[in-house]
Amino acid sequence: MADIALELGGGGDAEILPTPIPDLYQGEPVVVALRARTLPAFVTVRGRSGSTAWTREVPIHAAREGAGLSTLWARRKIAALLDQRSADGSDEAVRKAVIEVALAHHLVSRYTSLVAVDVTPVRPADKDLNTHAMKTNLPHVQYYEHIFGLPQTATSGQVNILVGLFCLMLAVILFGLRSRRYEA
Repeated sequence: MADIALELGGGGDAEILPTPIPDLYQGEPVVVALRARTLPAFVTVRGRSGSTAWTREVPIHAAREGAGLSTLWARRKIAALLDQRSADGSDEAVRKAVIEVALAHHLVSRYTSLVAVDVTPVRPADKDLNTHAMKTNLPHVQYYEHIFGLPQTATSGQVNILVGLFCLMLAVILFGLRSRRYEA
């Protein structure tokens, strides 16, 4: 179904998002967010299926108030504003409108982000601040001494020096014995 439009029953002023309403494909839903001061009793859905005009009246049941509905509308409103920015090229007006909607509904947008700030005081203002170093937690099977201490090698250097001196003395003795054998 293409060229879908909604008309509010009983008149009334409402903002319908997204604008324009996307085409409807078989097995796929189309979600429309509606914001109005008073909820109409029904909406008239008009569209075109192939070359045939299609009209249907859909009753609207009163929904409970919830944060999810206003958030859905706000997300759609921000998307519509950003689409308007690319079409009109008026960046500053759209930016202000996006920031206003995003802040009112506590949403992250292209121009806003949320930061959690804890304003609960931990110590009285008249007390001095004491600082000290804290040990940090390391991942499992890693030890502070192994990472930040002296390197641990397979053998100590002193043993290697002693083995080297022993081999050198043995070579000198063998060389001396070999030269005596040739002299005699």
